[in-house]
Amino acid sequence: MTAPKTAKPWPVGRPFTPDSASPPGATITDRLEELGKDIVWLGACSGVDEGDLHMLISGQCAVTVEVAQAIAPILGGSVAFWLNREAHYRAHIARIHGGEL
Repeated sequence: MTAPKTAKPWPVGRPFTPDSASPPGATITDRLEELGKDIVWLGACSGVDEGDLHMLISGQCAVTVEVAQAIAPILGGSVAFWLNREAHYRAHIARIHGGEL
């Protein structure tokens, strides 16, 4: 029997820059699946327009403070979590596309 391979440590001083990122909507989709619910339910519970939620899930629109305040109590995570998730996603997209969104 051979020992399992261990991952090599990330080089010190070298920033981790992944080449892909998922929109916050991916996290919303995951949470809805975990809860056994859908977008219609989330829209009804949160007061966020269903069309806006579809655009949010596909990454076509951003998580705003208002949306974060509406979904945080329902899906979990804090308002700051959702806003940070959005900020990280948009920063990644900007980096990949040279600042163009």
